[in-house]
Formats: sequence, structure tokens, C-alpha cells
Amino acid sequence: MSSPISQPPLYGLLQENPSQMISHLEGAGLTPFDAKKVCDFVQKSIPLLQGFFQQYCAATISRKHSTLPVTLVCTPTEVYVHLKGVKGSYLKGAIKTAKEAISLFTGTHLKRLVAHPNLSNADHFSVENSIHLEYTMLHELKGLRGVATLFDGIETINSKGIPTFNLYEKNYHLGDLFEKYAELPIKNKLEIAEDLICGLYHIHSHDIAHRDLKLDNVFLEKLEGGSVAAVIGDFNLAIKSNPSTPVKTLTGTLDYLAPEKLYHIRHSLPWHSHDEIVADVWSLGLILDLLLFRIRGAPAAIAYTWSTLNDRSKLTHLIGLGNTQKIEELQESFFSKPEDHFPLDCLIYGMLRLDPRERLTSEQVLTLWPQVKAECVLVISALESPD
Repeated sequence: MSSPISQPPLYGLLQENPSQMISHLEGAGLTPFDAKKVCDFVQKSIPLLQGFFQQYCAATISRKHSTLPVTLVCTPTEVYVHLKGVKGSYLKGAIKTAKEAISLFTGTHLKRLVAHPNLSNADHFSVENSIHLEYTMLHELKGLRGVATLFDGIETINSKGIPTFNLYEKNYHLGDLFEKYAELPIKNKLEIAEDLICGLYHIHSHDIAHRDLKLDNVFLEKLEGGSVAAVIGDFNLAIKSNPSTPVKTLTGTLDYLAPEKLYHIRHSLPWHSHDEIVADVWSLGLILDLLLFRIRGAPAAIAYTWSTLNDRSKLTHLIGLGNTQKIEELQESFFSKPEDHFPLDCLIYGMLRLDPRERLTSEQVLTLWPQVKAECVLVISALESPD
């Protein structure tokens, strides 16, 4: 906690810029009438805020039982407004709630991640620690290409006097890749692939394993000129990687799990955080294959991953035994070694090696990407040619 503040800068800002605040609220989707009501609530909250800042560095103030419910998360220099019902709210996983918020002074749209309100005390403590860890990792990765942008992390005191950690991330208005990948032009998909390759390299270079790479956790934003930017988000399951550190809980999304990870889960075997780094590359390989299969001229591997292998347990058993010859036989039926050495096929083949010892690293993927991209651009030009 910071030292007591007798007259926070926020006090003057709230009084001096009502028209600007109204404009930002209207930009969030409120009618001029409702924006004025929220602004009035903020103004009336100043005396209460003054009292809060005598003891705390931040506070949460809610206006309940109203036709326009609103929650303010306030620090001495900023107000974040969460407006219930404006552009909706949605549950983020099982333990956090992600809602849209807006910075009252800058008008920046954000995602506010808070602990789910209906948890037991023990679970609430676990969630708080999880959000703190997510904040720490995103802060470390701040400003790097391909990684979700962090704006702020604030510990507030709610109406019951309980500390709650609020995490603010950039709001990507185009949605996630799961919603959009089928309708995106192939040129945009190539842009997204490059962003994700850069993002995973940056994550791994900071010794962080994401552990839940999937279409739903890739967020998109439209840029000028029709380009699309992509970032890797939702670091809820991410951990720091250390070859000597065992992982207590193996987790992720089933369809994206690397085969060796499935084996360790099935047999409750020791698993180390460094292994998660290698498993991330598998997950990204599936995503890239799904994005770029049109360029490859073949079905996406993710669509037939386990139907071709027939039985996951058969594969995971061989992985556990380290039977290289049998694994190679399965490799050929899953994603065989490209005969024509087309760079994109070779890249994805390297990322989707069933044997984790043979899989590319994220650094190797980044190094190979310029040649892969150049060949893909030629293929896209041919696909789009009227002839």
C-alpha cells in the first residue's frame, strides 16, 4: 500500500474535465443522457474517494440497484469504469470474469479481469494469486510483438473491505481467432502467423511457458490498410520455465495438447516446466497448419489429428516407451515428411514432430520464417491470379 494521500490528483481531474469524460463514455456506447448520469455519479463520489485515499492506494465504488449499474475502480490518478450491459460481459474460463472497461481520462477500451465473485475463500485466494502471476508475466512481456498488451494491475478494496486484484488488458475489438479464422483473407492469415511466431518466441525467451495456446486465446485487431494484428493472450495457465522444477498440475485444452503431455497426464508421471516450452510449439504448429492449409494445398492436420492416429493411448504409450521407430511410423500417417521440401510444409512438419526431442524450438521457427513467408507470398499471388 502507498502512503496516505491528502489530496489526490484525481480530485482535481474529476472536477476539471466533465465534458471529456462524457465524450469517452459516449464512445463506449452510452447515450448522451446515460453518459451524463455516470459522470454525475463520478462527481458525487469525490468526497467518498477522498476518504478512501486516506488509507488505500485504490478503491472500488459500485452504483447498484439502478437502471444504469456502474462500477468505478479508482487510483489517485486514474478512473476505470466498468459499465454492466455495455457491449456485454462474458465468463473467462472457470475462475475469472473478463468484462469490458474504459479509462475515463484517456477513453482507452480495456478488458478488466477480476476474480469470480462466487468463490469460496480458499478458491478466491487461489484466483487472486493466479491473476497476480498473470500480471507479473504480462508486465515482463509488455511492448513485445505478438503478446497481449497490459495496461495496469490494481489492488482495490471492495465494499466489504476485501482486497481484490484487477488486471487491465487491451481490448481487441476484432475478437479472437476462433471466431474469425474461417472468414479472414489468406493475406491476413499470413500476417497473423508471423505475429504468433514472434509472440511465442518472445514468451519463451523470457522463460515463460503459455500452456494453453489455442485459437480462442489469439486476439485480433484491425489495422490501417486492411491488415490484421494478432496477439497471444490469456496467461492464466502460464508458468515460469525451469528444467529442474516439476509441474504439480498438468493442464491445457485437450485438442491442442502435445502427445507426450497426454502420456504424462494419463500415467500421472513427473513433468517439468521446461517440457511445457516444447509442448507450446506443438500447439502453435496446429494453429499455423489450420491457418495456412490453403497455401499447403492439403487438409489441415488439426482436423484429423486423432482420427488418423486412431487411438491416443496407442501413441502416448509409444511416447512413454521412447520407441523411436514406432513413433516414426505413426508420424508418417499423421504429418509425413514433405517430399517436395516446400518450406511451409517443412516448418509445420518440424513443429508437429510426435517425438518432442525432434521438434523445432520457437527460436528455430522464427529463424526459418522469412524463407517460409517468401514462398507463401508467391503461392498466394498465384492463388489470387485471375488466370
